[in-house]
Amino acid sequence: ILYLWNGTVPMLPHASHRFEPVPASRTEEIWTAVHPIEDLMRLENPRGGYVQNCNSPPYFTSLEAPLTREDFPHYFSDNDLNLRTQQGLSLIHNGGLFTLESLADAKFSTRFLLADRVKGDLLAALDSAALSAEEKAAAKMLRAWDNTAAAESVGSVLFETWWNLYRRGDAVYAEPWSEAEPVATPRGLGSPERAVSAFREAVAEATARWGSWRVKWGDVHRLR
Repeated sequence: ILYLWNGTVPMLPHASHRFEPVPASRTEEIWTAVHPIEDLMRLENPRGGYVQNCNSPPYFTSLEAPLTREDFPHYFSDNDLNLRTQQGLSLIHNGGLFTLESLADAKFSTRFLLADRVKGDLLAALDSAALSAEEKAAAKMLRAWDNTAAAESVGSVLFETWWNLYRRGDAVYAEPWSEAEPVATPRGLGSPERAVSAFREAVAEATARWGSWRVKWGDVHRLR
C-alpha cells in the first residue's frame, strides 16, 4: 500500500506565505522548478497495514509511522489534523483485522466526534446558566443525545445549529490541536459564556427553521 502527497509543488526561493503576493524584482526571486516526486511525503507499507487521509496534511496518515514536519521544506503544508481525519483514525487504528464488510460498516459510522470533545463543557456551562424552561428542556435532550448523526437521531440538529453559531467567535476551543496529542485535541470550550449565548440562539433558530428544536437529523438532512 502506498500513500503519496502528490502535486505540483514549486521550489520557492522565498519564505512561505499564505495567499499573499510576494514581490519579485530579480530572476532569482522567482521559482522556476518544481519538486520531483522523490521529494514529496510518502508512506509505503507502514506498520499497522493502513494509510488514510481526509484532506489533512500528510504527517499523521498513519499513527504507526508519523512523518516529521521538519524533514521537509518550510513551505510545505504545516502539521494539523482535522476532526474528520481523527475520526477516520479512530475507526481504523487498532490491532484488529478488517473484513471488507466490517470496513464498510466502519466507513458509515455516524459518530459525532466534535460532540465527544465539547458537549460536556457545553452542558456544564448550561447547568450554571439561568435558562428558561424551554432552554432547560432542550439542554436535557442534548444530555440524553447519543452523539451520533443517524437519521433517527434527536439532538444532533440542535447541536449542529449551536456549533455553527458558537464557532464564529474567537478562542473556540479550550485546548487547540496539539502535535503531542494528535487524536485527542482540540477539546473543551474556550468561551463557556459565548457557548450559552449561542445555545439560546440555537434553540430559537431551530424552532424558527423547523418548527421545533426537537427534530430528527433525517428530517433536516435528506438526499432526493
